[in-house]
Amino acid sequence: MFDSVHFRCTFDVSPAGNSTLGFVELVGDIAQWIKTKEGRALDLQPSWMLTAGTSRRPDGRALVITDSLPAQSSMTSADTWALRYEHQDSEFSHRRWSIDFGVVRLGEHEWRLATTVGHSLHPSYMGKEPGHLPVTPPRVVKDLVGAGRWKCSAGSIELKSSPVVVAVGKADRLVKAIEDPLRACALVYVSRARASGEPCVDPARLASTITGAGIVFVAADSEIDDELEFLMVPREFRAPNGTVRVYAPGADFGRPNQSFRHRFFTKYQIDESTAIEVEGQIARSLTRRQGWVHVHSSVTSVDEIGTRRRELRRAALQSQPNQESKDELLKLFEDDNERLSKELSEMGKAKEAAEQAADERDMQLEGLREEIRTASYGADFFRSESADAKRKLTLALQAGETARSIRQLPSNVAEVV
Repeated sequence: MFDSVHFRCTFDVSPAGNSTLGFVELVGDIAQWIKTKEGRALDLQPSWMLTAGTSRRPDGRALVITDSLPAQSSMTSADTWALRYEHQDSEFSHRRWSIDFGVVRLGEHEWRLATTVGHSLHPSYMGKEPGHLPVTPPRVVKDLVGAGRWKCSAGSIELKSSPVVVAVGKADRLVKAIEDPLRACALVYVSRARASGEPCVDPARLASTITGAGIVFVAADSEIDDELEFLMVPREFRAPNGTVRVYAPGADFGRPNQSFRHRFFTKYQIDESTAIEVEGQIARSLTRRQGWVHVHSSVTSVDEIGTRRRELRRAALQSQPNQESKDELLKLFEDDNERLSKELSEMGKAKEAAEQAADERDMQLEGLREEIRTASYGADFFRSESADAKRKLTLALQAGETARSIRQLPSNVAEVV
């Protein structure tokens, strides 16, 4: 669907406080975000947005598709719902963005929202590749997490779009959050440098960048280092003096041999690499790769809604013995076989392309090896020439020194000897 994943996150959503917000309002917030980008160019009516439908801009620059499996108890709700919003890049016209939302009902007033942002280049594009893109979560994710209308959580921890300050005397709360076995997202802890009293990265900027995929805690003072030592946090798990550490879910201070799982950047490393680069490395890892993800959804896109619908229909037909059901079931199997054959063909083409790329890299590698061999031969030759030149220079210097030591030129053979 797309060449590169730009951002993704999955978290649970429920109304904040005593609010009566529901599925309709959740879909409405997503639709409102699209409207702020597209204006009236797309028709986003609830009549189809809540169920299934498509709206395309007349100029083809944007598209919205929704699909759902309705809940048993309500025609205006859904057990599973998905939306895909595609649009052309406003600055680089050959790039197209695709944003997928998948919503799965967990309870009467709780849903799991999966968001995936990807981008791809036009299939026939040939030219200079666009530059590296920094991580940027969609505005709708920031609004859901930070606006206060919804409670967004990953396991037992409530997500924030700003850093949580660890106050002096409250370091035990940080320890509890790190070791909480029900925490299902990465926790980034930012300590303060002792000399300056300041963090070595920008905790607010980092928290905003990883909104929905993790949470940031920042020490209020460098004194927190002493508190963590007093609380007997093992040295292998600490992050003192400006260190930034990413604690994966499942942290257990009683298992020091697992401390390597919780990556860290020391003040020296941050100064050497720059704060922007370290923040970027953390953000790219948490929002683009799956190693830190412990919250998963059964539906992340409209494609998976179709797959689930076929599975449910197949299960229903298998329980019905009449011929009509058997014929429809056979048609489903044929369609699935055709779809899988197409996917297999595409995977085969991708495999061939990967093998061709590998062959090209092997040829480049062999060329580099030949260059290394040539350079090594040249280096040996020049090394030998250099040694010979040094020997001749030494003899010349000795001869010159001998000549300078003679005060009077010899006039006969005996004086020469």
